[in-house]
This record gives sequence, C-alpha cells and structure tokens, in this order.
Amino acid sequence: MDLNGLSSITNQSEMQDWLAENLVTPVTPAITASDLGLIMQRMVEVSGGGDQGLLLFDLKNSNYSLQLSDKAIEILTAAPNTVTVPQNADVAFPIGKQIVITQSGPGQTTIVPASGVTINSADARFSLRTRFSGATLVKKSADSWWLWGDLGGAADVIKTAYINLTNTGSDATTSGWSNNVYFSAIGSQLALSSSQGEALGWSMTAAVGTANTLHFEKLPERALSDVNYPDDVLQTLWYLDGGTSFTLKLSGLNPQKTYTVKTAATDNAAGDGPTRVTVGGISQVGASPDFVVVKLTFLGVSPDTNGNLSIIADNTAGAAYPLLNALIISED
Repeated sequence: MDLNGLSSITNQSEMQDWLAENLVTPVTPAITASDLGLIMQRMVEVSGGGDQGLLLFDLKNSNYSLQLSDKAIEILTAAPNTVTVPQNADVAFPIGKQIVITQSGPGQTTIVPASGVTINSADARFSLRTRFSGATLVKKSADSWWLWGDLGGAADVIKTAYINLTNTGSDATTSGWSNNVYFSAIGSQLALSSSQGEALGWSMTAAVGTANTLHFEKLPERALSDVNYPDDVLQTLWYLDGGTSFTLKLSGLNPQKTYTVKTAATDNAAGDGPTRVTVGGISQVGASPDFVVVKLTFLGVSPDTNGNLSIIADNTAGAAYPLLNALIISED
C-alpha cells in the first residue's frame, strides 16, 4: 500500500484510482487505524471539505473560471472582471460545495454562469459591491447555485417613473415623461409607456365612486417655469367632477422596499382651494393653487404586502375639484 502517494492526489478521480489500486485484499502491509485516518483525511480534502475550515485564498489577476480544487478566490485587478461558474458536465463540483470569492482590487468582480448554469441571489445581484467585498457560492444541484454576500450590481439602479396625467397625443411630449390614456370608464387602466412604469413592472388603475367621473383638462398655454415639472406636463391635469375624492392605485411594487412619491397640482381657477393628497396613509395639503404649482413630497412610503400603493386626492381642504397634474415615483 503506497501511503506516500496520498499527498500527490489532487481530485476525486485520482482518489478513486488510488483506492482501487491499494485497497485490495489482502492489504499489504496490514492497514492500521492511523493509516485509515490518513486515507479518510485525504478523501475529505479532495472532495472539497478539508483544511479544517481554513480559507486559503488563491490569487487571480484577471477573469477566471472556477476549478474543482477552488475553495477561496481573491481577485486583484484594476479592470472589471468575471468569475465564471462552469457547467457540471465540465467541472463536477459536489453538491453543497462552497467557494468564497473576494474582490481586493478596484476592478468590480461579477460572478457569471456558464451556459446552462443558474445562479440565484437576492434581488438578482451578481457583482461584489465594492473593494474588499466578498460572497459565497453554494452548489444546490447539478447546475444550480446560490450566491450570498456583499453584493451590488444592476439591481441597484434607481427605479423611477415620471407620470404625466394626460391623454395620449401631443399634449405632453417632454422626453422622459410617460403619457397615460384617457379614463374612458371608471377603473380603466392607466397605460404607462414602455420606457416608464411598464418597464419597471408597475401599473396604475383608477378607483372612484360609481357615480363620479374623472375628467382630463388642458390648461391654457402659459409658462409655469418649474424646474421639476415641464410646462407641457403641468398644463394637463385630471380632476374629479361630482365627488369628493379619487384614488390612483400603483401595483407591482416591491413590498420589501420603500418609495418616494412626489405630486404636482396646479389649477386655472382663481380663488379655488387646494387639493389634499394622501399617500400610504400620510396626508399633505399645499397652498391654494391659483395658477401656482403645488408640489408635495412623501418620503419612505411602504406599499402593502401585495405591492400596492394608493394615492388619494380629495377636496376636503377646499378645492372645488380634487386634481393632480403629475407624479414622480422612485424606489428608494
């Protein structure tokens, strides 16, 4: 039995060959408890569970594809780089295999799957957040891995929709603002443009009393000169005729996130009172419009457990008609 050969074994295949060659009956010389301990220890090490829990980092300076012997990888480079998780057919990591990856240089490290491999992480983040961030890959099944750690990446992009409460057409053509279809019936869908809410998975519906109707109105052309809301956005509005309030319901939000909601209202009726706006149970009232833009900001608003958020406009503060011109909604 060649015990000296144990130290040269680097993978499970070599371990199997050694066992087939050396553990034959009768074993010569006779195997001892100490010998068996050495054999078992080497079997654990080549299967990825050795080193008594120590993490010995293997330094890499560029893109890297994981190998069977990897336990801890350190990426040190100034350039953006990738660590690729190969298919099981190419590198047969055992189920439960854990690999630690850290980024010690300024170049951001992104963990990417080879074709046919799935990596699951919270909020679909696959890049190490910053220098000295780290993450752990855990093999769940043949070509499926979990990724846990200090991650950033594409999911950190701020999600914002600029919603112009107007009908379709040329009434509001400002770049970056979505136009919405006219409410042809109570509860009809506000169709956010593909570059805005729909692209974020958000939608909006109107909910008002059955006897009430939301109306669209085009205000006279005039310069309102507001830095946050273009003139052609503020010159169009929705108002409620024959009722005290209307509700816009945002859907598709993330229940685990908070949101900032900004509203704008301006009217062309002198002496009219302000609209009260309630978002997430918090109410605010601005100054009386009278041709002035009234802007309200709601910070840290949480949707319900279904991802819905209600925006209510009412006339309890003196408005003849509760109205809104525009919304800006951002995921915090």
